[in-house]
Amino acid sequence: MGEELQLPPEAAASGESNPPEEAAAHEDVPEAPANGESNPPQEAFLDEITPPEANIGYAESMPPDAVAEHLERVLESKPPEAETGYLQSKPPEAAAELESKLPAVGRDIGALMQKDNMALEVDAAVPADLPRVKHTAREWRVVLHRLCGCRTGLAVVLIPAEDQDVGKLQITGIAEGSALYWNESMPDASIKAGDFIVAVNDISGDEEEMATELRSASIVYLRVQEGSKDGPIRRPEMVALASKSHGDRMRIAEKEAKEACSQGRCIGMANITRTDGPVEDRFWEAASEWSLCGIHMTEECKFIEAFGFRAATKEKWGQEPAKAVLELELDNHIEQVGHTWYLIRCRLLLGTQDELQWTAPRRLQQLRSDLHDVLQADFRANLGVPFALTGGPKGTTARLKAWLKALAVAVKNREVSPELTAHVLMFLGAPLPAAQLK
Repeated sequence: MGEELQLPPEAAASGESNPPEEAAAHEDVPEAPANGESNPPQEAFLDEITPPEANIGYAESMPPDAVAEHLERVLESKPPEAETGYLQSKPPEAAAELESKLPAVGRDIGALMQKDNMALEVDAAVPADLPRVKHTAREWRVVLHRLCGCRTGLAVVLIPAEDQDVGKLQITGIAEGSALYWNESMPDASIKAGDFIVAVNDISGDEEEMATELRSASIVYLRVQEGSKDGPIRRPEMVALASKSHGDRMRIAEKEAKEACSQGRCIGMANITRTDGPVEDRFWEAASEWSLCGIHMTEECKFIEAFGFRAATKEKWGQEPAKAVLELELDNHIEQVGHTWYLIRCRLLLGTQDELQWTAPRRLQQLRSDLHDVLQADFRANLGVPFALTGGPKGTTARLKAWLKALAVAVKNREVSPELTAHVLMFLGAPLPAAQLK
């Protein structure tokens, strides 16, 4: 078995020709242009960035015991194109061509070894399924809470499994909603357009199921995989409305307008609930028209479990004693954008030294229609305390205070079903405990 003749680096830099053995392995590579241009064909550049260890006969010259160790070292080695200044030393056209090939090189150097049927010939005792270096993107956990019924704000496109190892969702944009609130509070774990969602509430692999869960769940636990900063972002195919009838276009536009209006109200209520300081009037105006009754809620048991309430079903409590205690106080009201807002001071004890405290500004109309009337519809949730009179006459604050205290006691004693408990927490805009965000 003959030894491979290797050119020293200085000889390669001076432009000396390859030895006969190496030239024979690359007969299909065209010669450089006669006009002296320094931009060789694409095939030549692919061979140029192939490491010398990939040449035929290199591994054969080594002792059999060292072949496996050598192969593993080659696959883990850093290709020359990753070195600083490598691309800058090439002509512009050649550098662009090489740069387009870099992702494949970085993920699997073995692909280059197969160029022009070039492969390592090793001893039969060496296993053929040696591990290859794969690109592993950073992954982290994201928790999105649909505060007051607002959306996640994520625009995603479904990526089927045949295009990837498993089905994924790629984020194409982030609008106002719980994802934006997450980025504000968790800058070190923020998400951006181009990132991939690989799991939604323990659902993974099926992009359609993940998308359904992302749209419907009140609390969404995501496993996010970092996308390439310069990688492509897929865009969903837009449905051509021109082919639809005038009536269909009108109905689609009306539905989108209603959804946008409803989400604007939810975002307004979320902002005045989660913000302790001054809030813009536009959020108060939007929140004044908010209603929870039009918001469909699912997975109530999982929702209240995040706050320390354990239920067997949405109609029946579990056998374990309650670990969470809800306390409600009302001492004051304010005037904003022409409406009276009652400031409900909420406190949720989580069974240990941890607790949640927040203030929920709500109008009397919202307290009546979204809370009192919903509880009254369930005969088991009759609190036995009169509610405030219509129109907000004198004594309204005192009546509301007594009624809210009775509601907190009913929740503590499990006189309110798990489903209605979830409704109460959603109405009050309870923030997630810190333990859920880790």
